[in-house]
Amino acid sequence: MPLVPALRRASVVRVPALALGLLVGAALPARAGTVRIETEVPIEVTMKGMPVAKSYAAGTVTLDEVEPGEHELQVWREGKPAPVLVPVPEEGVVRLLVGADSLSVADAAGAALADAPAPRLSIQAPEAGQRFFLLIDGAPAGAVLAGSPLELATLGPGPHAVEVRSEDRLTVWARGVVELQPGDALVMKLHHGRMPEVFGRAGAWRDGR
Repeated sequence: MPLVPALRRASVVRVPALALGLLVGAALPARAGTVRIETEVPIEVTMKGMPVAKSYAAGTVTLDEVEPGEHELQVWREGKPAPVLVPVPEEGVVRLLVGADSLSVADAAGAALADAPAPRLSIQAPEAGQRFFLLIDGAPAGAVLAGSPLELATLGPGPHAVEVRSEDRLTVWARGVVELQPGDALVMKLHHGRMPEVFGRAGAWRDGR
C-alpha cells in the first residue's frame, strides 16, 4: 500500500521520515532536510524497492525529516522507472522536479544543483569483426568496434538522435532517439542488421525507422 494517499488533483501532502525507510522507533538524525517532489504527471516514487510517494495527478509531495546525504530514488511514470540521486541538505529543502519527459533536482530557489548526476551512455559492439560509426544529433561521434566502446558522458539530459552507420558510413543500420535522464547509466549494444539494444532503463530507446 502506498504511504501517500492518492492525489486526485493538484495538492500538497507531507510525509514523515518513515517514508524514506527509517525504522519505527529509530532516533531521527540531529539535522534533517526536506525533499519536495513537484510533479506535472502521475508518478510513484520508491526507495530501495519501497514506495515513499504516489500521485495520481499533478501536485506536490513533501518528505520531511530526511537524513542528510545522497538518496537514490526511483521515479515511476507510466510504469517505467527512472533513477535519480537526490542530495539532501542538513537543513532546508531540495526539490525534485518531475515532468512528462524530464527529471531534475534543484535547490529551494530553483537553481539546478551541481551535484545532480549527469547521464552516461556506453555504446558497444559485442560481436567480433563488426564495426560501426555513430552520429549523435547529426554530428560525428566516433567509431565503435569490439573491445573499443564509445563512452559518452557529456550529452546531457533529454532526447538525442542516434544514427548507426557502417564503418565506411555508407550503410545506415539503425536510426532512433535515446532519452537520457539524470542518473542514467545506459549501455547500447549494436549488431549488424538489428536495432540497437539499450540496457539500464526501460523505454530509453525509441526506434526511428
